[in-house]
Amino acid sequence: MLRASRLALLPATENEVAKNLKKVRKGIKLSPVLLVRGDPAVDRPLIVADGYHRVCAGYHLNPDAPVHCIVVDVATVPARR
Repeated sequence: MLRASRLALLPATENEVAKNLKKVRKGIKLSPVLLVRGDPAVDRPLIVADGYHRVCAGYHLNPDAPVHCIVVDVATVPARR
């Protein structure tokens, strides 16, 4: 997800990442990550609409672990008014 979104991995010491790591270590499940599908054909990266800190926390715990997420396409995202 980080590579596809072109986002950098935040350090485990970053405040929100650290909070999420503590929750997981206490056995609290994290909310799914909201993603907007990218399109490499038009150089549009994946957008992490909600959950960047959760993605980073998950990576610190296990870079190969599955991450629960909701993926939407750009066409399904309502336009802002």
